[in-house]
Amino acid sequence: MSIPADIEGKRVLDVCCRKGKGAFALADAVGPSGYVIGVDPDTDNVAAACAAAPKNHRAGSSWERHLRFSLAIPENLSQACIEDASFDLVYINSVLNLAWSLPVALAEFARVLAPGGRLWVAQGVFAVGDLDAQGGLRLSGTARMRRSEMMWACPQ
Repeated sequence: MSIPADIEGKRVLDVCCRKGKGAFALADAVGPSGYVIGVDPDTDNVAAACAAAPKNHRAGSSWERHLRFSLAIPENLSQACIEDASFDLVYINSVLNLAWSLPVALAEFARVLAPGGRLWVAQGVFAVGDLDAQGGLRLSGTARMRRSEMMWACPQ
């Protein structure tokens, strides 16, 4: 899992957090002055993340001061009471393909990002075939597919 290096003290939203493993790592990275909310559309995942939090967060049984897990789909983060411009970073790790409507989900991510906030997308690309020397699959000409990490910034 890749995590941006400069997120200490930031407010981070982990979209489709599953059972919370990534959210725990993000919470470590933001430190005690940051805050992480993990959202997932599966109630079992949210329950599992909450159950695992005391053992996986540095604050132990006081984890809820630094981290929260809620039920929400990427296209409607309001389900988790997430307000406009409330996050410095929206983090998506290999789940962008799970959105029912990518344009609606992207608009929702933009809605919750604060001015200057960033969208971090870590999306694996898998292929059948040989990889070139740079680790990419040769498609045609100079085009290649490979694991990508993308970051977009909102205007200040």
